[in-house]
Amino acid sequence: MHRIKIISALVGALAVVLAAALPVTAAQAKPATADSTNCVATSIDLNGSQASTAPFTGAGVLDCTAPTEFTLRFLVNGQQVKQSTTSTGAGTVTVDGTLSAAEAPGLEGGEKICFEVHSSGAREASGCLITPAPPAGSGDCVGLRSDVERFPVSSPSDTRYFGEAYLRCYVPTDLGGRLTVNGTTVMSSSYPDAPAGDNPVFEGVPAAEVGDQPGDEVCWFGQVYGYDAVGACDTYDD
Repeated sequence: MHRIKIISALVGALAVVLAAALPVTAAQAKPATADSTNCVATSIDLNGSQASTAPFTGAGVLDCTAPTEFTLRFLVNGQQVKQSTTSTGAGTVTVDGTLSAAEAPGLEGGEKICFEVHSSGAREASGCLITPAPPAGSGDCVGLRSDVERFPVSSPSDTRYFGEAYLRCYVPTDLGGRLTVNGTTVMSSSYPDAPAGDNPVFEGVPAAEVGDQPGDEVCWFGQVYGYDAVGACDTYDD
């Protein structure tokens, strides 16, 4: 498989074309200042089944300076569908929750499912996935799942984000992936003539190409013939 990395110079026009297959959702608002909570999120994730269907399990890892009560929220296309609370001690803690199929009925593909972790009235982090939707005009492939991971960096050349998506193709197909920050494409890659079967579409993106700030929503999309088929997004608020 040949992989060609393209750093987009025409971001605005490309984003309009590539975003056509999935519903547009409002970018999450950036906090005006760093929040005054006891915790800082180091990891956030939302996973569905192998085909990104319910149940959806969200998990966050946070470093806390004091015992903390968390509010955990699940949202579908921006609308809250479930909320729960949990308390932890100080130190490195993990909080998690599950959204069942019965709690999110009627999903048809293309929905944005999010898991948010809040404490002291402020959001700490949000992990989202965009459920698979058949690319417009193509029945050659289906999206399975997607993930985007953030890493600490010490230099601009270090990998800041790693995006990975899996797409199941029934015939050889042109696949691709793209990384967005607040809805704007900052990097894309292509995998021409990917074989039939389950194909990964992945890329490590250095800090110099992302320039993310607290509150930025960073997403990785797996694509078929230039159309988004499945995606995942993470937001860290401090």
